[in-house]
Amino acid sequence: MVEFSPIDCTAAAVVTLGGADSSFTVFHATNGHRVQMGDIIEAMNQTGIPVKIVSEKEFTEVFNKALADEKLSEYISPLISYQASDMNTIEFFIDYDNTFTTKALYRLGFKWPIINEKYLENVFESLSALAFFDEV
Repeated sequence: MVEFSPIDCTAAAVVTLGGADSSFTVFHATNGHRVQMGDIIEAMNQTGIPVKIVSEKEFTEVFNKALADEKLSEYISPLISYQASDMNTIEFFIDYDNTFTTKALYRLGFKWPIINEKYLENVFESLSALAFFDEV
């Protein structure tokens, strides 16, 4: 699952939460409407950004090869925190629950947008226009 919180909506949510009861101080201002990764991949493929699904083994091989390439490593190294440095490393995903925040926002008159296919297409078309996916 992937979560998209449009920046303008996130800003509006944060400002709206400023009107919440002052006894509540911890909020998770993220869109509660999540999108399946398959829908993301489909939207990318439909907007001309080909995504090839590979095995974890193939991904690791290509990732390590790119990391060893001096030209590519500057683009790959920010992802390094997602790869274990040794086989004894145990990784944990720490989930969060924004149900309380979502309910508080509803009570304050704010509603997150539902992320639909058109929104996803716009995201990837915009990123493409900014040359985000251009080959290195």
